[in-house]
Amino acid sequence: MSKKQEFTRVELSDLRRKTVLANVQEFFRSELDMELSIFKAINLTDFFMKEIGAPIYNKAVKDSTGIIAQRTAHVESELYEIEEPLRPSDD
Repeated sequence: MSKKQEFTRVELSDLRRKTVLANVQEFFRSELDMELSIFKAINLTDFFMKEIGAPIYNKAVKDSTGIIAQRTAHVESELYEIEEPLRPSDD
């Protein structure tokens, strides 16, 4: 049917990436009492993005597919409700 698309690595906007990096540094500082350099925060963030990016993406695709299937089924049932009955000679 359709050509399978290859997974595209999850990319963050510059603003989102800066926010994530700051949050990673803050987490290490407040929860682990460790200072994390920006270089280490970048490496750690990149590692986790590579490790969990595809599974999260796949879960989102699966969830979206389920939602679309539910809505399609709902629309299909509504269409059957408005279907006009056929006269015996219209078969």
